[in-house]
Amino acid sequence: MPTSNIPRSRYRRTVPLWERIKSWPGDKLTEIQENWALKDWDAIEHSLSWPVSICLNGMSVFLRLGSGFEDTTKYDPGFQPTRSSLVFKLQYFEYSLLLISIINAMYVYMSAKKYHMFEHDIKNRPNSSNVHLQELGGIPPPWATGFLGNMIYSFFRKFFSISYPQDERQYVWVLTMWKPPVFFLDVFCYYSPAQVLVIHYLNIDNWIYLLPIAGFIGFQLSILVRSFQSLIKDKQAIFGEVYNEYNMKLVHPHLFVRRYEVSTQTDPISNWELKKNY
Repeated sequence: MPTSNIPRSRYRRTVPLWERIKSWPGDKLTEIQENWALKDWDAIEHSLSWPVSICLNGMSVFLRLGSGFEDTTKYDPGFQPTRSSLVFKLQYFEYSLLLISIINAMYVYMSAKKYHMFEHDIKNRPNSSNVHLQELGGIPPPWATGFLGNMIYSFFRKFFSISYPQDERQYVWVLTMWKPPVFFLDVFCYYSPAQVLVIHYLNIDNWIYLLPIAGFIGFQLSILVRSFQSLIKDKQAIFGEVYNEYNMKLVHPHLFVRRYEVSTQTDPISNWELKKNY
């Protein structure tokens, strides 16, 4: 039997795990450079969020180790002033990282973009809880333009918002849509305040349990965000497909329907003879 007729199984060369781990920083840097050349800012932010999140988690664990992870006894400033001051400094940086995580979470939750619905009927409220009436030409106060001022102004505006328009003024519906930046959203997934608090309570007795819990919190948030983003994209794809099928089956066949055919024809020879006789 000829060997040429025997099907051969394809051989696929796989890169070892250790080689992929070693080449990951270089591959990530190359990816960032390519996205920078293409001006793809969302991809750049997504690529940078991983190293930043890993560094923040590593710093939190390192500070936890340095502030008494192995030795749970309290330090006496009188007998060990140098060591005590070092521990206080490490704890100061540890709480600073917790504050950074909280500020990042607040920024993610408060990031929004406003859209003015000029063509929408004023008397018909849109089906959304994030809309409010705004007077045309009205601007927020100067103190509400900053980050903290915007949070305070958005909170109190819900209680003093206009429920019905007044006849002597012109209003427009404003939709405030939640739109967090990709970088800060990814950092929130992998370095949330809950994860930092779990790392803060690490010690010699519970580190084997709390470290996996901290990693699971970040993994769970990441999966939740990715699943919700996929849901939004799937809804848009289904809406576009239904709209396309509606146009192809119901709208396009009834457009420019041929009712009758009319055509005209002239004889060039007759026209030439007519002009010649004339």
